[in-house]
Amino acid sequence: MSDDRDRTRRELESDQLNQRGIDAADRRWFDEAEEAFTRAIELTPGSAHAHDNLATVYSEQGEFLLALREYLEAIRLEPDSPTAHYNLACFLSTQGLDMAIDQYTKAIELDPDYPDAHVNLGLCHVDRGEHELAIEAFRNAISVDPDDLGARQDALKAALDVAPDDVLVGYLLAALYAAWEHDEDALEHLARVIQYEPEQVRAWTTADRTFDALRHDPRLQSILHPQK
Repeated sequence: MSDDRDRTRRELESDQLNQRGIDAADRRWFDEAEEAFTRAIELTPGSAHAHDNLATVYSEQGEFLLALREYLEAIRLEPDSPTAHYNLACFLSTQGLDMAIDQYTKAIELDPDYPDAHVNLGLCHVDRGEHELAIEAFRNAISVDPDDLGARQDALKAALDVAPDDVLVGYLLAALYAAWEHDEDALEHLARVIQYEPEQVRAWTTADRTFDALRHDPRLQSILHPQK
C-alpha cells in the first residue's frame, strides 16, 4: 500500500513539474523548463509526454541531438502515440538542415582539415540560400588539402553553381582540370572566366606551372591573347 501511495505521489509531483515546465517554456524560460521536465522524468521515467516536452526545449536551445534523443525516447515509450510521431516529424522537417550544419561544424572543430565536411557544410548553406557562407566553406575545403583533387573538384563545382561569376573559383577549376590533363574542360573554364577579369586571369595562367603542358597549345594562346 505504501508503494502505491509513493507511486501516486511521484506521478502527481511529476505532473505538476511537467505543467510548470510547459508554463516556463511558453514564457521562453528554457533553463527553468528544462529543469522542470528533467525532474519530472526522474520521478516518472516512463512519462512519454515529459520526454516529448523536454525534446522541444532542447530543440529551441539548438541542442538538436539531445532533442532527437528525447523525441525517440517518447516514441519508444508510447509507440502508438500519434502526437509523439507528429512532434518528431515536425522536428525533423524544420531542424534537419540545422542539425546537419551543427554536426558538420562540430566535425570541423574537431578536425579543421576535413575537406568533405567543409564541402557538405557549404552545400547545406546553399540549401538555405546563405551563399557567402557557402563560398567560404567551399574555399576552406580547397585550402585545407590542396592535394585532394576530388574534394577540390566537388568544392569548386559547388561553389561555381552558387557564384558562377566568381573569377577565382572558375580559374581554380580550370587549373584543376589542367592538372588532370582534361584539356578540353580546362580550356573551356578558362575561356569562360577570363571574360570577367582578363588581366588577372592572364597573369595567373602565365605564372601557373599547372598549365605548362598546354603552354604551346594554340587554343590556350587564343584564350590568353585573343587579338593575336
